[in-house]
Amino acid sequence: MSPKIEYPRLRGRIYERYQTQTDLANEIGVDRQWIGMRLAGKVRFSKDDVDVLRKVLEINPDKIDYYFANREQVLREEQEEREKWERR
Repeated sequence: MSPKIEYPRLRGRIYERYQTQTDLANEIGVDRQWIGMRLAGKVRFSKDDVDVLRKVLEINPDKIDYYFANREQVLREEQEEREKWERR
């Protein structure tokens, strides 16, 4: 079984800017399922998807990796950060 892919930072940004996936979907002209399938990892984000979302969510290009990191990446980064602080 493959790990569940989630995008917690991207979800947070969506809620900051649009409150719901439906509101975001309406803004970019897709249905809510289009967004939901991608956030659930059932469909991969294409380069064009990322570009559209980056623009409407006002994500700086240098922050794309931050927002499009999946849950496993986020947990790994947080663990690395904790270990770094513990070594100090």
